[in-house]
Amino acid sequence: MAKYELMVVLESTVADEEVPEAVEKLQKLILDHGATGEETEVQGRRRLAYPVRKRDDATFVVSHFELEPDKVSDLESGLRLEQQIVRNLLLRL
Repeated sequence: MAKYELMVVLESTVADEEVPEAVEKLQKLILDHGATGEETEVQGRRRLAYPVRKRDDATFVVSHFELEPDKVSDLESGLRLEQQIVRNLLLRL
């Protein structure tokens, strides 16, 4: 198993009260693809460097986990299907 870091940018329409629910969905998505040792940190709402989907700010979430390398493409496909996720970056550590 390889270690990965996933940074996700949530849509700015996700209210602060809805962030824990969105993070929970993200954690479930990660664990459903066979990840272990999942640890998630909400870094809060930040201003974006340039507008994305006509929005100027978004909520950033970072997760660390271990995953089999052959399951990475399935996880990335699942992330693209989530409506609340604007951008994501998956790095192998």
